[in-house]
Amino acid sequence: MNKLFVVILLALISSIATKGRAPDIVAVKGDSVFENTKIAVETLGGMERFVQPGNTVGILVNSGFREKGAYVDPDVVIAALLMIFDAGATDVVFLQHIIPEYWQRSGLYDEYKEVINKTRTIEANHFPSEFDDENFQVVKDVKGAKAISWELEVVKEFFNVDVFINIPIAKHHSLTVLTNAMKNMMA
Repeated sequence: MNKLFVVILLALISSIATKGRAPDIVAVKGDSVFENTKIAVETLGGMERFVQPGNTVGILVNSGFREKGAYVDPDVVIAALLMIFDAGATDVVFLQHIIPEYWQRSGLYDEYKEVINKTRTIEANHFPSEFDDENFQVVKDVKGAKAISWELEVVKEFFNVDVFINIPIAKHHSLTVLTNAMKNMMA
């Protein structure tokens, strides 16, 4: 049985897909999450559309849960890492701590351990995170925001990346009913 796998990469893209241009969202059908991810990103125009040589890339991924279906399949993230480094990124940082056993859930872990080890993670930003002045910054005003009525606590490293890639999972949530990029962005 084939699985329908939808990859949504929120890379602050605002263009509308037009004839002759890469789309902003794709659906890929197949059995391999790893291969589907690569096909989806290539269909979006390739990782080079988002990541330039020398970039520092910040990634936010739903990984801090132990129940299958509550976290992004690590094969998705491994495929993304390969493409990010192939596009020429020199630094990749996970903006929220990745629990060690997350990577070991992948059958590809041993094969791609070196790529995973080239990344770094913000150890202080565990789920749920606690604010501290060393690792987080309070943002009191977001230009153009219409509905934010509170101060935002943002991991400081976010302000040091050239490219931000959000890799969420579609699942239920008590506040949003369906959480995708929206809830992941609150991490």
